[in-house]
Amino acid sequence: MCGGAIISPRFIITAAHCFLTPNAITEKSCLGKKVSNKACYHPPEVFQVGVLSPNGLRQAIQVVKIIAHPQFSVDGRVHDIGLMKLNKPIKCGTMSSPICLPQKNKNKYGRNLIVAGWGRYSDKPGKYYS
Repeated sequence: MCGGAIISPRFIITAAHCFLTPNAITEKSCLGKKVSNKACYHPPEVFQVGVLSPNGLRQAIQVVKIIAHPQFSVDGRVHDIGLMKLNKPIKCGTMSSPICLPQKNKNKYGRNLIVAGWGRYSDKPGKYYS
């Protein structure tokens, strides 16, 4: 199970390793500089996003497309980011709302930032924890 954040009513940002099949960390065709082999990833229809609707009830929304960073590597530690496109928009309200994203004209390079969420806590290649 992985977490994610709403970035728009139709997109969730999450970790790319969440899309991997169980065999991806040992499959030779999945190892290397970047993972482009679709067989390394679960099909999008196995994913559902659970959110709370404005009335507080759980809403399950089907994922129709997964997009891993093009330079994501199963055996590396960088570019572990991906998007999930939903088949219908999330009804945002007080219970579920998009995260705040930085303004395009705000350069954060060289500054301290705060990151929140789950993450990988092993330096061993292929060991992912969410």
